[in-house]
Amino acid sequence: MPQDVAIVRRSRPPARFCRLNTRPGERPRVGFLYNHDAPHQVPHSAPMAAALADPRWGVDVEAVATSEALARAFCNVVGRLKGPAIPVRVL
Repeated sequence: MPQDVAIVRRSRPPARFCRLNTRPGERPRVGFLYNHDAPHQVPHSAPMAAALADPRWGVDVEAVATSEALARAFCNVVGRLKGPAIPVRVL
């Protein structure tokens, strides 16, 4: 990871985020769509997916890719971050 990049970790999510479009008892769901066929762009958003997938936030995260190359790029980035596994579907 470049030295000029800092990872900010919060001890709890912002209160407003916890109530965003969810019914009582439901977990928020967030999807990351990779359809631009440019694997070099994946590292710009995959760390956000990994951060949201942290069990402390209670968010279900899924990635959807339009090619195997994009899915591999996503898995490589998330794997290097050593966060929880995130399901990836290839359309």
